[in-house]
Amino acid sequence: PALEAIKEASSDTLREVRQRLIDRGASDGTVTDFGVLRSVSFHDPDGFAGEVALWCDAPPRNYDERTLSSTL
Repeated sequence: PALEAIKEASSDTLREVRQRLIDRGASDGTVTDFGVLRSVSFHDPDGFAGEVALWCDAPPRNYDERTLSSTL
């Protein structure tokens, strides 16, 4: 299976898209923060895995340093 990422323009847009994904049952809304990137994963009805992402001005974190949150 492939994973596709969609870049969002602002934290407000990411917050809105995240809520839409939650409302439709496509995501649990968990925000993964890698420092330079915050992302929300989702699955569409056909099982396609995707991510909505926002690039941030912050130091990068590796996989073990990432944080998970229920908010942006």
